[in-house]
Amino acid sequence: MARAILSPTRGTRSARCGARANRAFAALAWLIVFLVAGPGAFAAQERMPPDGLGTDGCDWTNCTIANLDEDPDGPGADWATAADNNTNHAGHFSFGTPTQPLTSGANLQEFRASVRKNATCGTGTPTARLELWETGGATPIVTGPSVSVTAANSCTQGTNCQVISLTWSDTDVTSAANVELKIFGTRASGSPAIRCAVDLGAAEWNADVTAAGPTLPTLSAPTAHAQKPMNSSRRRSM
Repeated sequence: MARAILSPTRGTRSARCGARANRAFAALAWLIVFLVAGPGAFAAQERMPPDGLGTDGCDWTNCTIANLDEDPDGPGADWATAADNNTNHAGHFSFGTPTQPLTSGANLQEFRASVRKNATCGTGTPTARLELWETGGATPIVTGPSVSVTAANSCTQGTNCQVISLTWSDTDVTSAANVELKIFGTRASGSPAIRCAVDLGAAEWNADVTAAGPTLPTLSAPTAHAQKPMNSSRRRSM
């Protein structure tokens, strides 16, 4: 009695390998399409600390770039302080230029500043606000709301001090090199027991930029192996 035994051939294995390679190639191609076409695929953030005073300077005490270039969300003991509890203050600051172009889109750029109540505060609540200016401009381009400053003078920056922010668009300015920030601290008015001014701890521009994408490899279709004719069935006598 004879039994026919079929064995896999090189042609069959080559066909399977070719099919797997084609599937892998297709998956990689879709991944590249997603990376290239996906919205904001290569967006990045650059933290820009202030690098100079604007034309109208700053009237807080100790209002220097060295004191205010810290991260508002990080630890820092340097503060520009109000002279007393009955004074409004303002500071105007310039920035450097990000290394990449600004990302195009609404409200992607952000100013941030840390604030607190002055040490001589009464029971009142002062306010602070941020404004976007452009170098040489006579008026603000974007004005943020006045925000109540409730953080106590004993707060620790990066933990429980208050951070205020203002968002704006790349199209609001003619050039990233001309971006400026103006900060206002407005006292709470009233009797001496109520008056309260604002201290300023740090300021920054979180620049949303279009980062350079990775260099994509050049792909070619997998080469299919030549398939050999299937061998004849071998027979073995029983």
